[in-house]
Amino acid sequence: MIVVQLSDLHLRADGRYPRHDAGDTLATAVAVINRMRPRPDAVLFTGDILDRSTRDYGLVRPALDRIDVPLLALPGNHDDGEAFRRAFANMPACAPGTSDFAYACPDGLVIGLDSNGPDGSAAIEAGQCEWLEAVLRDSAGPALIGLHHPPFRTGMPRYDEAPFPGADALMWLLAKHAARVRLVAGHTHRPVQGVVDGIAISTAPPLGYTLALALVPDAPHAHTPEAPAMQIHQIDARGAITHTLALAPRAAPQAMTGMLDDQGRARIIAP
Repeated sequence: MIVVQLSDLHLRADGRYPRHDAGDTLATAVAVINRMRPRPDAVLFTGDILDRSTRDYGLVRPALDRIDVPLLALPGNHDDGEAFRRAFANMPACAPGTSDFAYACPDGLVIGLDSNGPDGSAAIEAGQCEWLEAVLRDSAGPALIGLHHPPFRTGMPRYDEAPFPGADALMWLLAKHAARVRLVAGHTHRPVQGVVDGIAISTAPPLGYTLALALVPDAPHAHTPEAPAMQIHQIDARGAITHTLALAPRAAPQAMTGMLDDQGRARIIAP
């Protein structure tokens, strides 16, 4: 099973981007996906397709509709849930009345969980875990499970210290299936990978702006000039392999600012 993961485009109506043109980057990603050999089984978009400046998915659907393999999309915290569900109502395999889905590929499952709580923060409800448990119980092959907010420890306090009701219950459930699941997320605006509770985990790099590595609580919320990228997950009964493919921006990135203290130390990684 081959699944391409896109994340955190943050497409804006006004076209004012802190780095490169997000629309151009998406067009590049679509062109690369459509040329891939072997063909991906699906494209998983793990949220923040739009920026909060707009709710108009008409800005992005023409580009996404050019992807010639099934698109499986999840909302992020910058997406408007109601507008998102209207825009992607024709997406395959959605659970009734939700943005959750289970899509069967020839060699495994791609499962999506909407991690947006009713107040706009991260949350996974008990009913979602019950639904997921039933899906995993009724399947035998490998499963790629995606959501927007990482429910696992990333090593970055900005994300790890944010409340996430239901995250522990989700990780406990997935730990029972750790040998056959691969858990992916977005939201961090930079790639993270590891093993947590025996589960192979990662977050995807963004199609939009990349954020600086922040291993201390008071690190600046700074942008970096890293290129936008997408990830390609190859998954079979023996395990999972992930490739990161950079998508060069058209415009030169701005210089980084505010990342060093007055002694030249990197504030993002040192107290």
